[in-house]
Amino acid sequence: MRRLRPPISACVFSLAMLTGACASNLVEPTATLVAPTTGPVVAGGFTPAANSALSCQDPFGGEEIPFSLAGWSETDFCRHSIDFGEIVSGGQPRDGIPPIDSPVYETVDSASGWIENSWPLLVIVGSDQVLSFPLPILLWHEVVNTELNGEPMTVTYSAMSGCARVLAGRDSSGGPLDFGTTGNLRFGNSILYDRPSGSWWQQLSGEAIVGERTGTSLAPQPSQVLAWADFIAEYPEGQVLSRETGTVREYGTSPYAGMDDSADLPGLLRAFVTGEVDNRLRPIDRVTGIRVNGARVAYPFQALSTARVVNDEVGGQLLVIFWQSGVRSLTDSARVAESRDVGSSGAYSRDLAGRVLTFEWTEGGIRDLETGSTWSLTGRAVAGPLRGERLTRLDSVEAFWFAWSALFPGTEIWGP
Repeated sequence: MRRLRPPISACVFSLAMLTGACASNLVEPTATLVAPTTGPVVAGGFTPAANSALSCQDPFGGEEIPFSLAGWSETDFCRHSIDFGEIVSGGQPRDGIPPIDSPVYETVDSASGWIENSWPLLVIVGSDQVLSFPLPILLWHEVVNTELNGEPMTVTYSAMSGCARVLAGRDSSGGPLDFGTTGNLRFGNSILYDRPSGSWWQQLSGEAIVGERTGTSLAPQPSQVLAWADFIAEYPEGQVLSRETGTVREYGTSPYAGMDDSADLPGLLRAFVTGEVDNRLRPIDRVTGIRVNGARVAYPFQALSTARVVNDEVGGQLLVIFWQSGVRSLTDSARVAESRDVGSSGAYSRDLAGRVLTFEWTEGGIRDLETGSTWSLTGRAVAGPLRGERLTRLDSVEAFWFAWSALFPGTEIWGP
């Protein structure tokens, strides 16, 4: 059963400096969080000659904007689908959060020497290749430009919005559409840029919001967050992003410690989130978000942790959500291994070769009512008549509610 919770009220936040309490949570010596620019950038002195990509005389009309234009001469700011006032500087310049452009992978056996069992990994599965990306590494880089079965993929993670996403796409010439970090955010979610055109993209939605590609979207590559222990049990031959990133970082630590404890937007986020916040849920409640045929539903982790299994229909798509404990938060303790267990989820079609299955949670795990087969978090039948069969993974996103609801207003909230 699902219910739509009506909005109760809205909270409005504006730019603010990081509080002393938030600053004390930074992990030394490698944490580099910087408060946003303390005041708007005046675009009145903007000169079109400095930007040959512009398709108009002055995209800002002399108005003030809250982010820097330095280093964006190839970006056509005349083309945009959003209000520039929604963009906030994260305090970092272009690629100040360094993307990983030449990823190095290692085997499960090799990585077992340094990855904790409860570390979260973002996993993508190809036809004959499985890649995993430890989120305690992505936390410090946000972007990995890679390939899966020869196809270009960009693996992304927006730490402030708690959202890991894999995007696939090519430019107009057929070349890989690789990405970097702008250092800016919108509704607390990272804004990326593509190197061929300099267009800016919303990480959570995969949509171009500024530049010549405005209005286009990249195809999401279904992915899943798994605990290391679950990953090695399911994909023992999988490959793991190594710590050889070309950058010195204290992987396994987090500069976002303490965020999980706040009932409201913590000070760290108040500095980067503007506009109204839908408080039908706590702003930093984790949700699994689904979008199908225009329908939008969020499944709160708090409810999922009790239900464990949710059979549903969204936009005409019969689906099931699985949830399982075992994954550590990246926004609780300064040491990921010491953080609380927040769990992870998976979304799948309930249609298996033309047969619709209904699932339930039992003491023995997840089982389907039609055959009594037992299923794993990854959508694989591990016992029973359907053993070895796999459900079709659907595109779903785990994120903090404040970011998901801002980018997808009118989202329905599932409840038991």
